[in-house]
Amino acid sequence: MVDGKMCHPSDSPAWKHFSELHTEFAAEVRNIRLGLCTDGFQPFGAFGQNYSSWPVILTPYNLPPGMCMKDEFMFLTVIVPGPRNPKHQMDIFLQPLIAELNQLWEFGVQTFDVQRRQNFQMKAALMWTINDFPAYSMLSGWSTSGRLACPHCMENTEAFTLKGSRKQSWFDCHRKFLPRGHPYRRNTTHFRKGKTVTNSFGQPKTGEELLAEVDSLGFMKAYEIGAEKNNAAKDGKKALLEWIKLKKVSNKGRVEGSISSGYLNEETAKFAAYYFSEGDPMIPERLQRNEVCDIEVDDDVERLSIFKPQGQSVGACRKRYLEDAEIVAARTYVLLNCSEIENYREVFEGELRRGNPEISTSQIEAKFESDFACWFQQYVQDPTVCTNPFILSLAKGPLRSVRTFKGYRVNGFKFQTQAYGEEQLTMNSGVCVRGTQYVDSENDFYGFLTDIIELEYPALPMKTTVLFKCEWFDPAQNSGTISNKKYNMVDINNRRRYNKYEPFILAEQADQVHYLPYPSKRRDKINWWAVCRIKARSELDMPEGIIPAFQDDIEENPLIVATEDNPTYLADQTGEAEEDALFMPPEQETEDEFIASSSDEDESEEL
Repeated sequence: MVDGKMCHPSDSPAWKHFSELHTEFAAEVRNIRLGLCTDGFQPFGAFGQNYSSWPVILTPYNLPPGMCMKDEFMFLTVIVPGPRNPKHQMDIFLQPLIAELNQLWEFGVQTFDVQRRQNFQMKAALMWTINDFPAYSMLSGWSTSGRLACPHCMENTEAFTLKGSRKQSWFDCHRKFLPRGHPYRRNTTHFRKGKTVTNSFGQPKTGEELLAEVDSLGFMKAYEIGAEKNNAAKDGKKALLEWIKLKKVSNKGRVEGSISSGYLNEETAKFAAYYFSEGDPMIPERLQRNEVCDIEVDDDVERLSIFKPQGQSVGACRKRYLEDAEIVAARTYVLLNCSEIENYREVFEGELRRGNPEISTSQIEAKFESDFACWFQQYVQDPTVCTNPFILSLAKGPLRSVRTFKGYRVNGFKFQTQAYGEEQLTMNSGVCVRGTQYVDSENDFYGFLTDIIELEYPALPMKTTVLFKCEWFDPAQNSGTISNKKYNMVDINNRRRYNKYEPFILAEQADQVHYLPYPSKRRDKINWWAVCRIKARSELDMPEGIIPAFQDDIEENPLIVATEDNPTYLADQTGEAEEDALFMPPEQETEDEFIASSSDEDESEEL
């Protein structure tokens, strides 16, 4: 837990409460805690035939946040075949999984620990299920439709029937969860007219109570003899008794068979890849959404960083010519943001200060924007000053002919121009960039992306850089932008614009934002939008420093595992245990440690 915020399920009260109830399970830090999720999906897309498949996926939560939800650690355990929703028959397909989970909980399974080089009995516990409300009905068996839909209130619900439509409504059923004395309990105008709430919600039923209620109904399990006749007589529903053996699908044209086969092939390839050395060209690199692979350029050490592409264009390009104001602004911005010519900017600033010792910071910034480009072009023409061909091309300025695009992927985001995204439901044109490096007090800039321009510089080899042309909102505090540092919120006035012509930024400097209008109709909020910063999918909010293990043991009292040799600590203090495990051969096991299988007995008889 960092700054009082949960960053992993191990920080939750449920995890800690489970450890207190089951101390023996929690004492073995290698025991697995699982989460189960399921939902239906349409394998043929939105416009294909109606077909609903239901995968059931298990996820181990002992892994760090960056690994928990990776594909290779999400296990497809069951896939319920279509074409229709399984509804009340879901428990039939879950029977094999439930049996295996019960075995893992009660007895465990013998597992080899590669770091300790020994076998141990690993157990597993299902901690959570993740699903929407309709899927909750299938997993739990509690109907989420009708008057008794609430799984907490159950038969103590206060739902009522609407007079006009004759439909069930659960409006105003939540006030009983409020503390006693809360003013909302006595409110008779904003909820149901004339009604106050005095009763309180008790406690949800425990698992033992629910299991006792189910057993009292007399249902038989689907695989028991006579289950179909017995259960049909009780609820009038026919149980599904056919079992689907996914690993023996012969017709790969079938939907579930194809999914299972593809999953097994992918899982095999993923785990086999761990036995290859890092960087092996045989291992394909899988990119996250909107990530861009490294684009190969020549290995010239003199190539400037702005000429090394860090993004990828989207869609076809169009050619156009820059206007006079555009080419001056673009050339100046690139020069002021190229890190390799920082020493030349220092020389220029030094000349300004020697010529006018009382010059201010704002005056220096104005001089940079108006005079630096011409000064720099003349200054580097001296062969004794610069011989780098990339800097000489940069000094000459870009070509007037440019290529433009409607979209660009960079920094894990997909940007689109405002004109292209007007008819779309999503907003990918919101842009944020930090203030300039010369004025520390300047705010961040927020605006819309209006054009994506690829500049090309003269002479070989080819040198290009991508700029975003933006329309900026007024960054002035209180009048154009309001920042609330306490709540980390920013509001911008959508009717005010920045009064200087500085439309360009480098593509890699851009962060993506979304603008949300206020629902309030108050006059002071009509022209204001709230800024919502977008986080790239490949970006994780991780605390600085070393991340502790997500388990209940602590470094002061590490768990000691007794072996035939000297006792060893599971917490590796030197960081060398893993390497030893990789290169040291495992100890030879004796025949007494294993139970002979039937095949072993047959072989011994033949001999």
